Amino acid sequence: MILSLLLLPSLALSALGQGFTSAPVITNNPPTTYTAIFFDKPSTSVRGDITASGAPDGVGLIFRVNFTGLPANIGSFPYHVHVSPVPTNGDCIAAREHLDPYNRGEQPPCDPSDPATCQVGDLSGKHGTASGTSFFTEYTDFYLSTDPSSNAFVGDKSVVIHDATGARLNCGNFQFAPVAQLAGVSRLNHSYVHSDV
Repeated sequence: MILSLLLLPSLALSALGQGFTSAPVITNNPPTTYTAIFFDKPSTSVRGDITASGAPDGVGLIFRVNFTGLPANIGSFPYHVHVSPVPTNGDCIAAREHLDPYNRGEQPPCDPSDPATCQVGDLSGKHGTASGTSFFTEYTDFYLSTDPSSNAFVGDKSVVIHDATGARLNCGNFQFAPVAQLAGVSRLNHSYVHSDV
């Protein structure tokens, strides 16, 4: 009995990806900002933006997440950083898989109490899924980067929001956001905060 209890953590770790290592806390992030704005597509009502900024002390990124038009009564909505940018036609499948430089894999599901063991791109796994028809949250993620030399860099990646079945509802590409451009995103954020949640 005691031996089987001791083996449980080992078995759980072996279920993770081959060669998996925990993600390190990212330090020395540049104080730059990247924003992903979802495509304006007639095939979905989901709109939104995600802003990632280097924290003032350089440790981790500060995320602002805003979604509107989420379908009612179908559960929660996972969202992730994906490895490839989305083409101009808005085909979210082209974003490919989640950002996972440490080979964690998707199973077992992310444990938010131990975020270093999650895929670095699994934002909702670490910080909670979106819910309601409009959603706003802010948090610091310690495992992603604004440094282009980092394997956890978000600046040339995309964000995809899914429904509970995994279907891709909408997506957008992270792009460098000069301070002047952030004024427009801030106005969007304000309207999202006051939307029906």
